[in-house]
Amino acid sequence: MTYHFTLTRAEPGCRSFAVTATSDPLMWQVEERFEDAAACDTHQERVASSEWGQATSDIERRYLVITTVPEMVLSPGAVVSSAVPMTPSGITTSAASTVGAGASV
Repeated sequence: MTYHFTLTRAEPGCRSFAVTATSDPLMWQVEERFEDAAACDTHQERVASSEWGQATSDIERRYLVITTVPEMVLSPGAVVSSAVPMTPSGITTSAASTVGAGASV
């Protein structure tokens, strides 16, 4: 997994990559930020064809992809309301991965 972290963080367009344990020992929270959709797509393709991707292909993943707007031009006095945090331009993915019985990571 350390090698996967290193490769992901070195990818062009990867702004951040973090994996956090949850209260369930078989589930992790994965948060990734990429410059744009192309960088995110390239990452997904690399992972799918990697040893890590092959070894974990049967693990359920639930993704939430948030696309942010690089720049917004607002009229004076305009109000912006959002249900998700507004961040600088880029793509943020968040995935919860569950390891099934007998799987090793």
